[in-house]
Amino acid sequence: MRDIKNNTAAAQSLAPAAHVASANGSWIDLLGADGAMVHFDIGLFTNGAFTLSVDDADATNQSDAAAVAAGDLEGALTVVDHADDDNVIQTVGYKGGKRYIRAVVTEPSSPNPGTGCVIGASVVYSPLVRPAV
Repeated sequence: MRDIKNNTAAAQSLAPAAHVASANGSWIDLLGADGAMVHFDIGLFTNGAFTLSVDDADATNQSDAAAVAAGDLEGALTVVDHADDDNVIQTVGYKGGKRYIRAVVTEPSSPNPGTGCVIGASVVYSPLVRPAV
């Protein structure tokens, strides 16, 4: 029987923080992975409207970075804009063919909300070579 720990790896894309503005996570390299998912960990919500999404690209220079097409995601992400949306995890699977992905949080308000929402995101992937290191 396989265990999850030795058959998956995780990397932090967006450090948990109280966001009051849009933020792009770090690029995660999926070279040698046969599947990935992005976990958005939503903490305390105070105010604002935060759209969660995933970008993908062939290179980290962002020349081709774009939001992942809906057809390349398994599941959907919802806007975080109410206290009922906090203290949950939202997850989507990535089915696209690009090498790099990152978590993105967009907050379009102007001016930005005063205290915002605590959000962090990690990418969990399944490396082809196991056990994962």
